[in-house]
This record gives sequence, structure tokens and C-alpha cells, in this order.
Amino acid sequence: MSFHPAKQVSGPNITQKSNLLIAFGGGNGFDILIKDRCNEIDQNQSCIGKVFKAPFETQDKKYESETYLAGARRFMVEEIEVYSVTKIAI
Repeated sequence: MSFHPAKQVSGPNITQKSNLLIAFGGGNGFDILIKDRCNEIDQNQSCIGKVFKAPFETQDKKYESETYLAGARRFMVEEIEVYSVTKIAI
């Protein structure tokens, strides 16, 4: 597993719309965009480096930044894990 800190960008880092499950990014592009019916269509997208810092080996390399997260720029989702963070009162 690798860690990619968020870049300092103006505008939203998370985008929510009725036809999206989640999108990290906004007006300047998306690092990852998961659409509604993501397991039925291959219109989900990835391209690291818009919101999160890209690993050194993908910086300034279009193909590598598009395939780093999902193996392809456009992809179909097979499985999603959802986590929730809650605050526990002590």
C-alpha cells in the first residue's frame, strides 16, 4: 500500500453529483471518478496527480498517471469497500 498526500489545490477536492458515487478532484480534473452503475459501464476514470501527489515515476507521464490507480484510464468496478469513520466518546 502506498500513501499519496493531497496537493494544495484551489477548489473542491471531493465532488458529489447525482450521477457519481464519488470523485476526488473537480474543475482541474479528477484523480479518480466513480460513476453510478460503475459495475455495468467502463466510464469510470483515473489519473493521479490532480488532487493527490503523484508518485515520482508517474509525474509528467500521461500514460503512467492514467493507469497507476486502476490499470487503465477508463475502467469498470468489480468491487467497492466502504468505510466509515466515527468519533467515539471516552
